[in-house]
Amino acid sequence: MVEEIRTLDIGITGFLRELKLSYWISEELGGDPATVLEKVKCDGCLTQVFPAPLIVGHQQLQLAAALTFEAYLKGTAVSKKPEIQFLLFFTGTRQISQAIEKSRELGGPPYILVRACIHGNTCSPPPSQWEVISEEEVGAWTDLRTVSKMYGVNLTGKERAEALKTVLTAIAYSKLLMR
Repeated sequence: MVEEIRTLDIGITGFLRELKLSYWISEELGGDPATVLEKVKCDGCLTQVFPAPLIVGHQQLQLAAALTFEAYLKGTAVSKKPEIQFLLFFTGTRQISQAIEKSRELGGPPYILVRACIHGNTCSPPPSQWEVISEEEVGAWTDLRTVSKMYGVNLTGKERAEALKTVLTAIAYSKLLMR
């Protein structure tokens, strides 16, 4: 997949427009996250499994996926494995051990399998334990306290309002880029 990405020259705006994200949910991970991921990933698509309580919504995953593709295009990726780079952008850290630790310690069931594909790449569906969900449903299991811990946001009052304003601005900006 890394070589496919390097042949593209569409930038972050293009990635946001071209990405097709698909989602599945399961109450059981069914083993070690790395082993599960090996069973469900496919060529040409970025695949990762995230604890649903850590997911705020579709835009959060879309932006992390687009940034992952862009990092490989520009040669700035921290990890050699795209699925780990995706996890880094999702958790908001450049330290692989921190990203894995945050995901394991703060996460829990249910789990959401995410596939981000470009150029019409398609994959076979994951095993039957995974149930398809829509992008609107992705944030239905959010635990805001846990998400705050993941991103290190321990703010109150006015600080929280400013942080929320920054996040909403970033989401609005990503939506404008998609037009």
